[in-house]
Amino acid sequence: MAYTHSKYEVAMSPVQAISASGAATTVDGALIDATGVSARWRPGYVPHVIRGAAVMSSATVQHNAAISIGFEADITTLGTPTRVFTIVLPTTAGQHKSIFYTPTFDIELAPGMLMTANVTAAATAAVRAQITLYVEPRWEVPGNVTSMLSTT
Repeated sequence: MAYTHSKYEVAMSPVQAISASGAATTVDGALIDATGVSARWRPGYVPHVIRGAAVMSSATVQHNAAISIGFEADITTLGTPTRVFTIVLPTTAGQHKSIFYTPTFDIELAPGMLMTANVTAAATAAVRAQITLYVEPRWEVPGNVTSMLSTT
C-alpha cells in the first residue's frame, strides 16, 4: 500500500558575512564554529509544519566538546524566538557519515515566520554543516493567512 504525502526537505539558508570588497563568497553549509544564528528558513506562501530536522557536518572535525544547535522560531510573538528543539553533535561527528536528526514534531510556521538554527556550543575549528528541515505544507488559501497581504 502506498502512503501519499507531501512532506519534503528544505535546506536552511546559511547566514554569511559579506566580504570587505562587497562580494559574496560561495558557501557549503552554515558555519558552526561560532555561537549565534548560523542558518534560517521561513515559509513564503503556505503554512508549513516542521516535522523534523537534520544536521550533517561538511568536514571531518574532532571537537573538544559537543556542538549544540538550538532551533528557534517566532511562533508565539513575531520577532521573539522560542526554542522549539535542539540537536547536539557529539565529539565524534565526521564528514558524510554522521547525520544527526530529531524525531517528528508538529510545529506550524505561518508565512513570514522565521525558523533559525542558533549555535549555542560551537566547534573548536572552522567547520560548516548542512542544516535541513523536514517540512509538510498545510494547504491553505493565502487570504486566510492573516500575515499575508494581496498586492496588484
